[in-house]
Amino acid sequence: MANKIQPEFPPLLVIPGANVLTLDTLHRICVQQQETDRRKQLWDGFAALYTRFLDAGLAGLELWVNGAFMTLAPTPRHVDCVLWVPQSHIDQCTDSQYQELRQLQDGAAVKNKYGVELWVQPPEAPNNDFWTSHFSTTWDGITLKGFARLAL
Repeated sequence: MANKIQPEFPPLLVIPGANVLTLDTLHRICVQQQETDRRKQLWDGFAALYTRFLDAGLAGLELWVNGAFMTLAPTPRHVDCVLWVPQSHIDQCTDSQYQELRQLQDGAAVKNKYGVELWVQPPEAPNNDFWTSHFSTTWDGITLKGFARLAL
């Protein structure tokens, strides 16, 4: 299905599927090599959210990054992310960590504050294949591309 909202731009990661990157490498690829004011603004929000994840005790979890931010689009609307939170992690959370996870599930608030469209998902969920498929293809649902996979 063609994207009717914004034009399709070539992906920044052409190796299909998950590309394991560091935060610094993601910044170099998405901001330094594609430098626009909008990309810098989105990066600042993304970096603040990434820090919030770490401050909330989410180190060791996995974050996938995708969307127009991962293409040559000069002015992406937001950064698409999936934060993978296993049930075992939730079971071990303190009350404050659990409340933080609940706040992160408020997609509108996260998007307004950070410019990130965030989905919090358990990796054991039955729809896990949806995310891999969705993040591994362009808008046409056929052409393969890559997405960033970061360890917190």
